[in-house]
Amino acid sequence: MLHVTGPPEAIGRQVAELALRPAARLLNYPTDYLRSQIRVPLLPRLIWALLKRPCRRIYRNFPERYRAELEAMAACGFDHRRLVAGNTLFDMAQMGFRPMFGCSSWVARPEQAKAGRLLFGRNLDFFPLGYLHQYSLVTVYAASPGRLGFASIGFPGAVGCFSGMNQAGLSLARHEVFTPVVKKTYNPDGIPFAICFRDVLETCQTVSEAIRAIQATPHVTVNNVVLCDADGGAVVEIAPEGIKWQAITAEVRSCTNHFAHPEWQNSRQANAYQTEDRLARLRAAPVSGVGVEEVRQVLDGVNQGDLTIQTMVFDPSAVAIHVAFGTGPTTKLPLTRIDLGPYWAT
Repeated sequence: MLHVTGPPEAIGRQVAELALRPAARLLNYPTDYLRSQIRVPLLPRLIWALLKRPCRRIYRNFPERYRAELEAMAACGFDHRRLVAGNTLFDMAQMGFRPMFGCSSWVARPEQAKAGRLLFGRNLDFFPLGYLHQYSLVTVYAASPGRLGFASIGFPGAVGCFSGMNQAGLSLARHEVFTPVVKKTYNPDGIPFAICFRDVLETCQTVSEAIRAIQATPHVTVNNVVLCDADGGAVVEIAPEGIKWQAITAEVRSCTNHFAHPEWQNSRQANAYQTEDRLARLRAAPVSGVGVEEVRQVLDGVNQGDLTIQTMVFDPSAVAIHVAFGTGPTTKLPLTRIDLGPYWAT
């Protein structure tokens, strides 16, 4: 766990020296991933060379404060090109790569939970490649003028956010989307998804505010994001052309890796990484008397073996998270509670 404070340049230096330096191997992850998926000799190197230009292009779309943070990391002696790639490559998932992520989320509304508080569970499923699972990190960012404090559950060197909670209890989790049927799936003039979601956590206190912020953002590619606060939640489906969203209800309380909004459903949806099967199991899960342990059990029912390298349960009312990291499936591991509120106490 890492607690960082100060302006963007200071945060970049703190992340670089305290988290990324001991985990410098992560900068090789993009190329290691390409080699793991493409068995033809020299082809991964060629694809890597071809990806550098689009990565640099969408990096230029980062808001200045986030570019300043990454530049400060690079100034500590880390390869700038690899930092840029690590913070943009996942927006390229619709450019001919096989699916990268296969995540699951499930929400129990307040009336369904033992303590009367909404609980939001999430598995991060990704290729560990023998080492990624060793580097999970909770980074707590201090509040700053005009910016809320937040915690990102991710990896050293990531400027953006895949999963997180802010000091208001607003929580989110991002999901890749397989075989979407929309007008286009890539917009080089958009904001990378992880940067968008970090900005949401730094500027929004409620689900409704977050939806408006996401609606107002130009997006690089397609994504699902689950949003929850103490009172409720939503599943937001994102494409360069706009968004569709559905409030968390008895019928809509789960998310995997395809669009499920009636207007964007794919009638020929591919079941990659069992995305449809996982969604069906999540929808069938019991929704009464739910506590943190019950959420873990539901997530365990959709684990993907060694790909499931992070499991977490958000408790927005308590401004607390329960996490398990390590060798997958992490749904089999005990959850550790982290109370985030004290980090932002004035």
